Amino acid sequence: MGTLLGLIAVAALSQGVDSPVGRGPKMVADYVAAMQRATSLSATVSMQQIGGAPSTYSFQFAKPNKARIETPKQLMIADGTTLTILNKTNATYFRAPETQDGLGNILSGLEYMVWRPFFFPNALGRTLVTRPTGMVTRRGMTLDGVEVLYDPGEHYAVTLFLDPADNIVRQAEFVHSSLSTSESFIVDAKTLAINEAIPSSQFQFEPPANGKQVSLDEMVTDRWYASLDEALAVAARTNKLVLVDFYADW
Repeated sequence: MGTLLGLIAVAALSQGVDSPVGRGPKMVADYVAAMQRATSLSATVSMQQIGGAPSTYSFQFAKPNKARIETPKQLMIADGTTLTILNKTNATYFRAPETQDGLGNILSGLEYMVWRPFFFPNALGRTLVTRPTGMVTRRGMTLDGVEVLYDPGEHYAVTLFLDPADNIVRQAEFVHSSLSTSESFIVDAKTLAINEAIPSSQFQFEPPANGKQVSLDEMVTDRWYASLDEALAVAARTNKLVLVDFYADW
C-alpha cells in the first residue's frame, strides 16, 4: 500500500501546467484574473436553449460595484449605494441599499454566471474537474475551450470559450442534467467591450413617467421560489395564494 501511494503522489506532482490536467485550472485562473483586472465590461448577450428561441440582454459593469443589466422585461441598476429593480411590464420598481449580497443576487441567474468573476473572484464556486477542450472556431472567432465540471449535486457543467488575446469569455455552453433529461444552453456575447469608459448616467435610475415604487414583497409575488417556506411567508404577508409546481425523477 505504501508503494502504491508513493507512485500516485509522484504521478500527481508530475502534472504541470503544460499537461491537460494542469492547463485546465490555469485557463480558469487566468480567466478569473482577467475579469478581476478589468475596470469595466459592457456586452450585448444572447442566451438560447438548444432547440428553443434566444433571449437577449445587455449589461454594463464598472468597478468596484456598479452594474446595469437590461432585459426585455426588466432593468436592474446598482449605482454603488442603491439597488433598483424595474419591472417594465407594469412600471413598478423596488429600491434598497446596495450590498455585496444584493449585487450577487441580481447576478445569480445562469445567464449571468460567466460574468460574475468581474465582481466576485470565487463566483464559479466549487469545481471538481477543469480540462481544456482545444481551440475551436465559433462565429468566426478562434477561441480556446475549457470544460468545468461541478459537484454532482449541482447537476451541470459548463464549457467556457475564451479569447486567447485577453482570456475573457466570448461564449459558454451549459449542460444541465437530471436522471431523465439533459438540457443545453448557449451564452453568446454578440458585442463585448473591456476597459472602455461608461457614462455615469448609465448607472442612474430615472423612474418611468407612470412608474410606481413598491415593496420587495409586492415586486416578487409573481416569481417562482425554490423554497416553499419562503413562498408561504411572502404569501402570508401579501394575502396571496401559492401555486406549487414540481416534478420527480424515478
